[in-house]
Amino acid sequence: MAIASRRRSIVKTLSYRAIVTVILAVVTFGFTGNLYQTSTIAIVFGILATLTYYLHERLWSKIHWR
Repeated sequence: MAIASRRRSIVKTLSYRAIVTVILAVVTFGFTGNLYQTSTIAIVFGILATLTYYLHERLWSKIHWR
C-alpha cells in the first residue's frame, strides 16, 4: 500500500473542508440568522479544522498497516 503524498493530503483536506464549511455555514445561519456571525464562525472553524485534519492525515499516513 502506497503512503499518501503531501500534495494528495492537501487536496483531500481542502476538498473535504470546503464541503464541511458549506454545511457548517448553512447550519450556523439556521441557528443565528446572522450572516456576519455565520461568516466569522465558518472562517475561524474552517481554518482550525483544516489544519487539524491535515496534521491528522499526515500522522495517519506514517502508520504502517500489515
